[in-house]
Amino acid sequence: EENLKIDAEINSGILFCNECNRWFPIIDTIPRMLPDEYRDKAKELDFLKSKKDILNEDFFNLDLKPFNLQ
Repeated sequence: EENLKIDAEINSGILFCNECNRWFPIIDTIPRMLPDEYRDKAKELDFLKSKKDILNEDFFNLDLKPFNLQ
């Protein structure tokens, strides 16, 4: 048996916690997992809007924290 190692780097994306409905952007390969009080609402909502075409519609029906598009 041969072990396969796959190295992957995610340049842009979203991390999501099913427990608390918090989402965190991945920007330029860096997960931006900051406490709510240190998050930049305008910047993160712009990021979320730019990714909405690749996200499942159900994602936007959640009560996203700390920011959502609704």
